[in-house]
Amino acid sequence: MFKLLVILFLGLLGSSELCWAREPTVDIFSQYDSQLYFSGSFNRGGASFGAAYEYNQKKLIGFGVYFHHYAEDIAKGATGASILGAFFSPHIDHGDWDCYFMTGLAVIKIDKNVSTESGFGPSFAVGVLYHIMDGIAFGIEKLDHFDWATSHDKGPIVSDLVAKIRVSF
Repeated sequence: MFKLLVILFLGLLGSSELCWAREPTVDIFSQYDSQLYFSGSFNRGGASFGAAYEYNQKKLIGFGVYFHHYAEDIAKGATGASILGAFFSPHIDHGDWDCYFMTGLAVIKIDKNVSTESGFGPSFAVGVLYHIMDGIAFGIEKLDHFDWATSHDKGPIVSDLVAKIRVSF
């Protein structure tokens, strides 16, 4: 899945008709002070969802908080997780396209088999959004959550490709 995201990301950046054919008059992301993000996907445990709030500290840099929930499915061996964290995100805004990289730290509640543990660790994401109208963008994001603290689950906890909607205000 990560290869698919990279191919799509490079294809969108390299498409002369979509990105580079016209010079943008203004960076759309920097016109707004705040963003709300809503994400969803399906993984081995079933449906997953998330939400985030981002505040623009600089022209193309945002800081924020996020929450993600991944369902556990014991029969399929899917680890469940509820994740609450803070992030830093630089944006590359070019006309209607916004490409971004996110890194953050989170507290993680891990549900695995019949046990529940609390963890702590980093999160990393790369995504691309297309502005479909003023203040609204739609796209995809590749997201990875890691755990540093628990005894059994150190390392990657969840890796997911999500659909994402951004509402800017």
